[in-house]
Amino acid sequence: MIARTLYLSLLLPLPPLVAQPSSIVSRGDRYIGAWIGFSPDSRVGQFREPNRRLLAIGAHAEWVIESSGGLSLAANSDVIPVVIVTRTPTYVTREVVLRGGGTLETNEQTGSKPVYGAGVSPFGFKLRIGSAPKIRFFGASSIGGLWFTRNVPVPEARRFNFAFEYGGGIELGRAQQRTITIGYKFHHLSNANSAAFNPGLDSDVLYIGVSRPR
Repeated sequence: MIARTLYLSLLLPLPPLVAQPSSIVSRGDRYIGAWIGFSPDSRVGQFREPNRRLLAIGAHAEWVIESSGGLSLAANSDVIPVVIVTRTPTYVTREVVLRGGGTLETNEQTGSKPVYGAGVSPFGFKLRIGSAPKIRFFGASSIGGLWFTRNVPVPEARRFNFAFEYGGGIELGRAQQRTITIGYKFHHLSNANSAAFNPGLDSDVLYIGVSRPR
């Protein structure tokens, strides 16, 4: 009898010793990560000036606020410590005396070189659609601001610019493990007509990132 019981127990499936990570993003999940993005050709608003390039490096955090099956909605924020825009004009400020006795400050362009900045995108949303245990597609958008070391994208603009972006991509990896993100986003920055000129800068950014559960 004892031998028969032992034999039958060997035929039964054993429970897993280690819990398998979930492939579904659930409500309340939190993620942190980092990313790097590059645009090979950024355009300056109505001037349509090509051949500028944008490079950005950021840290990312998100919180899943709703989830149902393979569909989930998350709120996300980014801190962007490095932003570089190439071929941005350099200039000197000169004071011009007017005929009536007043003065006027003008910016005289002296050349061009990269400009450096940093910023935040505190308000964003991300919609995921899970199609397989290790693959999820997503769409995302966010809004924030960037501060530069000089006026961007032209001398008559401002150092501070509002930033808006939207796009999508794919996540590779289980939801509760380290995940690789590959995506595209359209990125726009401008000063919202708070300066004499507001041409804006439009960039098609390709980026790659990594994230993990918090």
